[in-house]
Amino acid sequence: MTIVEELEAVAERIAMSAAPFLHESAAASLTDADLVALLRHASHVQRLLDGILIESVGEIDARSSMAAREERLTSKLGCHDVAELIERVTRLSRPTASRYRKAARSVRREASVTTGELLDPSLPALRAAMIDAVVGVDGVLAVAGPLLEMDRRVAHEDVLTADTILAAHARGEAPDGAPPATADILRVHAQTWATFLDQDGAEPRENPATHHRGLTLGAATDRGVPIRGHLIPDVAA
Repeated sequence: MTIVEELEAVAERIAMSAAPFLHESAAASLTDADLVALLRHASHVQRLLDGILIESVGEIDARSSMAAREERLTSKLGCHDVAELIERVTRLSRPTASRYRKAARSVRREASVTTGELLDPSLPALRAAMIDAVVGVDGVLAVAGPLLEMDRRVAHEDVLTADTILAAHARGEAPDGAPPATADILRVHAQTWATFLDQDGAEPRENPATHHRGLTLGAATDRGVPIRGHLIPDVAA
């Protein structure tokens, strides 16, 4: 049985159980312990599904990035872009579709362009936590955002160290003995690591703009000489 067939079967079984539960508002009849257990198990299933969605969206993104437009999955399915394809299939909003796409780019294993071999993800410990349903899309984004934003400015080994420690916090295995961290707490930890490792912060926006400013003159034609390039905001104003 393929993963698609297994998920279809699981969805049918859950639907059979959930439909009467929801129709009868059966949550009101549960004990406190059972109600909390239901929430815990449902969230675990949601994190598992988040992992599948993230991985699937990452592959859709890769198959929609072909150089030849007609070979892109989005083109084959008549979609303008990846976000539209995700929206149509999942019925999610565009912002939510974009969140899954951003998460996928953070933990997906890319294939080597020369050998086809799968490479290590940017944040391997975070990916492992996602696979184990320790974190869902919220947790992935909470950690990946601050860590990958500074990845080009600090040693990658330091980023991997932060990745490992944050994954331990997510699992409840940190040295301080704290329980598994929520997405918001993970974000605070990740931002703290980013502040510690990247004390200079991002380069001011005007500096890269200054570095890339310039004009390029094209070949003269009977209509004139075309130009293209970049101006800094002050000059453009």
